[in-house]
Amino acid sequence: FGFFIYPHGVKRIVKDFKLDLVIAIRPELGFIIQSIHQAFPQVKTTVMIHDMFAETLYPTSLKYKLINRFFINPILVADSFLYNSNYSKNETHQHFNFEKSEVIVGCVIHTEDFFPILNDSLPDSKKLHELENLDQFVQQTLKSKWGFQANDSVYLTICLDEPRKNIETFLLIAQAMPDARFVRIGELSPWIDKFLFDNNILNVQHYYQLQLSDIRELYNLADALVYTSLLEGFGYPPLEAMACGTQVVSSNTSALSENLKDVALLVDNPCDVDGFVSAIHQIKAHPFEVQKLHQRVSQFSLENFAIVLKNHLDALLSER
Repeated sequence: FGFFIYPHGVKRIVKDFKLDLVIAIRPELGFIIQSIHQAFPQVKTTVMIHDMFAETLYPTSLKYKLINRFFINPILVADSFLYNSNYSKNETHQHFNFEKSEVIVGCVIHTEDFFPILNDSLPDSKKLHELENLDQFVQQTLKSKWGFQANDSVYLTICLDEPRKNIETFLLIAQAMPDARFVRIGELSPWIDKFLFDNNILNVQHYYQLQLSDIRELYNLADALVYTSLLEGFGYPPLEAMACGTQVVSSNTSALSENLKDVALLVDNPCDVDGFVSAIHQIKAHPFEVQKLHQRVSQFSLENFAIVLKNHLDALLSER
């Protein structure tokens, strides 16, 4: 029903507030952009595109054909486009042929939420230097709190249960490393539970509906984040882990390739269990400098995002 109701309400807002610009934060809002363009041609419109996975993963799905036809395709009337990565931009151009103003704005990693936890007296202290107490604190405090031994190797992933996240490979990595502990932040679906039982995988724990502070602690106590995803328009967890000073082993795919190059160990085949196991051992023996991880994360600050976005919108409005 929103297809018929929402455009009317948004057009009323545009008129009442005399807006100069409207940004749609998802391409599925293209039908609203089209209605604004028709009613107020002087108003500039832009659309943020995070990915084009529906077209990539389900090209023959009737559901997504209808979504494309009535909700997404109308974005072509927009004056400009914002992307969170080069990958998303390239994916978009595979499906739409247009020449519009466009810019890659990235996404924001909130270092006020994700940061190294240095010691038990200052659990919420945000510092990106003087990390000599981090290892000792993690070993003696965080791991103990979450039921691990101080000498346990702990490997983390965080993802939804959907095919492109490639959870099965993560579970098989755990099977190949029975002496290590593996943690997934995400709901334990019936098929995952059955897969663990059928394959006698006993070293994987699942946590769901955690508080932000819990996620921050798990990022900090992990020896590495292991990210086996097939496709990401951006990929928050690896960069959030890096903000906490944690090493990352990731598949070398989609936006992960461009965001994590030279600061993570990348595995070319996302389903290569042996390749991931080898990379995990390698990064444990030869970790990246924490300062280098933080430098990469700093590229995705709110300040940088705001500067790029403001410059793009200023240029767009100057065309009026």
